[in-house]
Amino acid sequence: MIFSLLLTSASWCDETQFNKISLHKTLENYKWKKRILLIITNEEDTFLFNEVNKFLITQKCKNDERNLELLKIKKDKDYHIKRTSYFKDKTGIWLIGYDGNIKGYTEDNTLLSNLYNLIDNMPIRKKEMKEFKKNC
Repeated sequence: MIFSLLLTSASWCDETQFNKISLHKTLENYKWKKRILLIITNEEDTFLFNEVNKFLITQKCKNDERNLELLKIKKDKDYHIKRTSYFKDKTGIWLIGYDGNIKGYTEDNTLLSNLYNLIDNMPIRKKEMKEFKKNC
């Protein structure tokens, strides 16, 4: 299910969707198109989801400027990510670059406070900042 999170684009990924398409394939679809902020939590961990949602709403312009897409996975007790996946048995927030590589990870919301610094120091982002006028 894809929805608009107030002022930002986001994808809510639940067990049903990932039974049809793997997380790996989903991430591959974004490769070279979007930077991904991936959040994976357990069903009961609403704090992390709320913090990410608040961040996305309050920082919409900066997120859009950095071409950032949010993917959310909330795991219940019956949900398992493929055993071969790097994300198996992990929860937290990942920053995934255009190239599909993990650029940052935290189990809590601390990645959010350093997110723009991480992105703005990436070579492609430096080029983007030179080519495009800042809107924020």
